[in-house]
Amino acid sequence: MKNKFVRKLCSLVMAGLMVMGTASAVMADTAASFSGDGTTAISTIPFDVTLTAATGLSLPGTSFSYTIAPVAQDDISDEGVTEGVEGAVALPENPTAAFTAGDTRPATVQIPLTVDNNNLEANKVYRYAITQAKMSDAQVDSGILNEAGTGAADVRYLDIYTNGSKNVVYAVLFKSGTRSPGDTEIEYSSKDASFDNTFGKAGTVTEGDDRTDTKGVKTVTLSKTGTGNNVSADTEFPFTVTFSDLDTNDALTMTGVVYTVAYGADGKAAYGGDGDAPAAYKIGSIYNYKIKVGGTITFTVPNNVSVSVDETTEEGYTITATTEGLIDSTTVSPNASGKVYDANAVITFNNHRGVASPTGIVLRYAPYFLIAGLAAALLLFFRRRNVDSGSDMI
Repeated sequence: MKNKFVRKLCSLVMAGLMVMGTASAVMADTAASFSGDGTTAISTIPFDVTLTAATGLSLPGTSFSYTIAPVAQDDISDEGVTEGVEGAVALPENPTAAFTAGDTRPATVQIPLTVDNNNLEANKVYRYAITQAKMSDAQVDSGILNEAGTGAADVRYLDIYTNGSKNVVYAVLFKSGTRSPGDTEIEYSSKDASFDNTFGKAGTVTEGDDRTDTKGVKTVTLSKTGTGNNVSADTEFPFTVTFSDLDTNDALTMTGVVYTVAYGADGKAAYGGDGDAPAAYKIGSIYNYKIKVGGTITFTVPNNVSVSVDETTEEGYTITATTEGLIDSTTVSPNASGKVYDANAVITFNNHRGVASPTGIVLRYAPYFLIAGLAAALLLFFRRRNVDSGSDMI
């Protein structure tokens, strides 16, 4: 009986070796993560944590934490797989995958698992579950989500194989997999074995949440309008725009996160700072722009940031600012500000300038002209009267 089991285990290991040796295309097809050659004892097993960003954004500073535990025997349906031994495979102390704001996307952090063979039995397949902890509210609110799309705890599985000397010689990290009775291979899921997290990916609002839109990337459109009979179509009105980190959680800073700026195709808006436009616009920095009447600028930014827009007042214009889609917005012209949270936003600055009526000067000074005219008329009247009476008085 024992020899039969050993032969079966050997066939499993050989199958694994065949996968390892049939070129990387096979591994890419299964997308599971393989370690070991089936012969040499291994002391560490790596697993990867990735963080990507949606188009137009770079990574925020954030971190993810992990635990590992044996999968209970009752939860294992695969033949020949045993509940893992507590402590035989361990994570580093305080296991986290930390990412720095502005990292090149996608970024990958590799965490090593250490193997202790002392309490393992020979010729066994042990199964463990590695769990990425549930994301914080701050992470989810900013649009960092995992494959589940909710930020809930995410799980990957690990099978380790021991040889006759009780050493781990082969390991497979996978998202899901089953082994039917009598099979010599595990049909691993085509899903990537790494923990995949995305910043700026739209997610599902949880039940009971009073927010109505999806999280992730939002747009803020700055629009310039003009009213009155003396508004210049050629004047480039100067603006200062600042996007700031709204979250106070030090573990999740968006300062330095890159956002995109798109100018309207009509040529009525442009970068307004000194020199060339920056290669990348970043949260927490101040930038200048210039917009003509009818022009727009659209910013693609991460959710959960604040925005402040100031227009430099041009002589003779009255400025009125309005906002749509911002939370806690304020408009004290020539400034508009608010929070980008659940909806795309529009900020409009209207410049009004009229011109005085051509009769304005005449009407303003008419009483003085009338008084002067009356005085002149009276003077002439009395002069003529004096002349007619022969008086020498003027």
